[in-house]
Amino acid sequence: MQDDQGDIVAYTREDLHAVLAAQLGTFAGDGRIRALYEEMISEWVQTSDDPGGEYARYFDGGPIATRADLTAAMMWAKGRTI
Repeated sequence: MQDDQGDIVAYTREDLHAVLAAQLGTFAGDGRIRALYEEMISEWVQTSDDPGGEYARYFDGGPIATRADLTAAMMWAKGRTI
C-alpha cells in the first residue's frame, strides 16, 4: 500500500512505539510510550485536512506508517524525556 505521496506504508503502530522507545531509552511495552505516541499523533494530525481520519489511521491495525513516519517519530522523540 502507498500513501498520498507514493511512500510505501509498511510499518505498524508497534514499529512506531519501538522507535519512540529506542529514542527514549525504554522498551516498547512501557505504558508511557503509548501515552507519548498518542501525544505525538495528536500533534501530527493538527495540520491534516482530515484530523479525525488521520488520527484514526494511526490507531488502525496492520501497516499504518511509512519510513518517513518512523524518521519523524525519531525526530519528535529526540530531546524528550520520560
